[in-house]
Amino acid sequence: MIRGITPVLALAAVTSAQTLVEGTRADEVRAAFERSATTGLRCDISPVKPALTYGFRFQTGYNLSFPLAQFRGAGHQLDVHVRVTPEGRPPIYLTERKNLPEVPGTKADGVADGAFIVGEGAYSVDLLAVDEERRSCRGSWQIQARRSGTERSLTIPTPPGTVADANTTDPPAAERPRDIGRVTILLHAAPLSVRRGKLDATDVSTLTGTLSTLLRQWPARSVHLIAFNIDQRAVIEQSDSFDATHIDSLADKLEQVQNLSVDYKTLQRAGTPAEMVAGMIEKELSDSDALIILGRRLLSRNDDPLPLPERRMPSPVFYLQYELERVPIPRAALSSGGRGRFGTDEVLMADGAPLAVPVTVVMPDNIQRVVARIKGDTFAIRSPHDLAEAIHRIDPRLARTAPPPQQPKAPESARLNFSTTPPTPDPPATEDGPDPIDVLTTLRDRILAHGQSIPNHTCVETVERSRLTHA
Repeated sequence: MIRGITPVLALAAVTSAQTLVEGTRADEVRAAFERSATTGLRCDISPVKPALTYGFRFQTGYNLSFPLAQFRGAGHQLDVHVRVTPEGRPPIYLTERKNLPEVPGTKADGVADGAFIVGEGAYSVDLLAVDEERRSCRGSWQIQARRSGTERSLTIPTPPGTVADANTTDPPAAERPRDIGRVTILLHAAPLSVRRGKLDATDVSTLTGTLSTLLRQWPARSVHLIAFNIDQRAVIEQSDSFDATHIDSLADKLEQVQNLSVDYKTLQRAGTPAEMVAGMIEKELSDSDALIILGRRLLSRNDDPLPLPERRMPSPVFYLQYELERVPIPRAALSSGGRGRFGTDEVLMADGAPLAVPVTVVMPDNIQRVVARIKGDTFAIRSPHDLAEAIHRIDPRLARTAPPPQQPKAPESARLNFSTTPPTPDPPATEDGPDPIDVLTTLRDRILAHGQSIPNHTCVETVERSRLTHA
């Protein structure tokens, strides 16, 4: 059965990925669906709608809730099989075994989540949960994955109508012309929440997923990556030829970043956060066609000095600023007179009384202040849709340095002949000089080659039209 889930005590499982099964194992799971009905096992199944990740893949799945009183003692397990049928295609099977911890006498519920990837399209989903005593419960639902707005202009790595593991590696993207020169990416390797001292799995997935999307959308001849941590004043990873094959290695290093303890001498020697960011920007822009900064806000005060003079850099600078949470204002920042100032934002209180709800503000950001000083652009990223919008707005500003691909030559029969007189026969070749046909062919090739280097301008004319409406 499929019902809404009431608040439960999460004892049994954490979010995990379903595993794609094939061959003999797929036959076993198929047989389990065919012979099993809902018998004996009580559970609630809540479908998860497909949603784009920062890697621009549609992730979907389920939330499973069940009374733990059914599994008292130790040694219990739950096999969760999922059958996903794309519209007009044969079904795909996924499975996962969830081992339950020892369960005492309790009235609490356990929860188990699962996730998998789909391409664009419509799907029917069936879930079957079976325990070690062959008790089972099942449910069915429909899902549809589709893009909207500027998301349609981005390339999705998962083909339409396909199903994959949530942990699967993206398939090789179709080869596209590398028409961008050198791009430098500065990755601020810090937790996306200021309340945490270590990047969690969601942070790592967000950062590496964004990198995968940028590499896929903007194939450059050279990508220079610097992953740094401001709190530690350290460079975590640096590569002059970064590509999609290095994503997993970078993810492993990001998972090791700790921000809880920093050596004081290191802070003293490295200078302020603004100085470190400004130094990297100045150094990397000298030989880059574009510079992109990824990371959460670097909280600062408005009176922190900025080492860079105000000027426009020769290459564009873009800051993709993650805003996945708001920072609460300390009550001490609010004066008894009913007005307080915190950073650049002013907060009002009604008749001097404390506000009934928590107050949040957008605090100043050192990176954003440095980027604004050199005439760069900041894009707030709160969701994958915001990332698609930022890519859509940045794309026209990236310099394309490679020549456009050559167009295939039209066959002779397709060329228009505007002459009203019959064509003149080709002159015969002579022994006194070069063949005229060869001369004309060489001249034609040179003209075509020269034409490809001429900018292709488009003339736009604005026409005003008026309409008279009679009473």
